Amino acid sequence: MAEAPAARHFGIGLPDVPAVPPRKGAGCAPVTTSSDGRGRSTASWAPRAGSPLEKYVFPGGLIPSVRAIEDAVRDHTAMRLVGSREFGRDHAETLRRWRERFLARGDEVASLGFDETFRRMWEFYLAYSEAGFRVGYLGVRQFTAVK
Repeated sequence: MAEAPAARHFGIGLPDVPAVPPRKGAGCAPVTTSSDGRGRSTASWAPRAGSPLEKYVFPGGLIPSVRAIEDAVRDHTAMRLVGSREFGRDHAETLRRWRERFLARGDEVASLGFDETFRRMWEFYLAYSEAGFRVGYLGVRQFTAVK
């Protein structure tokens, strides 16, 4: 899954990933996306630049829009997108369940050496992401490409 690729690499190694055969064939790649209404891409989906999410979770990352992905595949690969399926709202439920399990196992996480700051930041990341997927600011789209 392509999630918050480094902005400086966006379009260079785009999903012509190993899923697509070198000669001819088809492949699928799920990608976390931002809503097109927020621009072609965002340098950081965190609440503000320099926030803990941008600093520690996805430093230098971006969440591209569907249009930015379509343009990058067209401009930087020998592939052609032939389909896609959005399932961000389903992913919101997955994140909710991950957060519940993470919180329920706080003692285990602490025993692995993760301090309270890390645990709170991870809880925030999961909750913030869940909300983003629920309201449609973030999405997950599986793209199908052929070569």
